[in-house]
Parts: sequence; C-alpha cells; structure tokens
Amino acid sequence: LKRISNNTAKEDQLFSCILLDPPRTGMGEELLKNFDQENLATTMIYVSCDPDSFAKDTKKLMDFGWIIKELIMVDMFPQTRHLEVVGILTRDTEKIKNEKKKKKI
Repeated sequence: LKRISNNTAKEDQLFSCILLDPPRTGMGEELLKNFDQENLATTMIYVSCDPDSFAKDTKKLMDFGWIIKELIMVDMFPQTRHLEVVGILTRDTEKIKNEKKKKKI
C-alpha cells in the first residue's frame, strides 16, 4: 500500500486510499454510486474474484473519473477457470471539479 498511496489524505479528502474486495457479484449499483464523490480519495485498490464483475464495476467507476493504472491477474487456483483480479485505480479530482464546473456553465 505504501507504494500505491502517500498514506495521507489531502486536506479535502476523506481517505488517502480505498481497498475494495466485493463479493463475486460485484459492488452493486447502491454501493457504486458512492464513488462519484469528488473528495473520496485519489487511489483505489479493487480486488475481485470474478473478471466479469470487475469489468462491469470498473466501467461504471470510469464514468465517475476513475482510471485503471495497473491491472494484475493472479492465478491462485491453477487448473481451474478462476482468476483473481487486482486493479489499481486513480482519480484526478481537480480535473473532475473543473469538468463539473464547465457542465454547469
């Protein structure tokens, strides 16, 4: 985590880094909508046991301004179809704030 996050939240942020490990079905719409907050964090680590739900959730997260910086596939169960996915996502909160201001104009 130290390599990924600076360990301190910026003054206007709630968290410096978010670690997610949702169930196989993914985060679900109710939880996902919370990740549109500008001041939530700038780094997220998303661990998933289902590449399909990871893809579905990160598509929505990308709509909120999150960017996949690194993607790691981990074969923890050889000779099965199961893969763990670890995604490191970042977010440029200043860019998001500026875009929202432009939309209001």
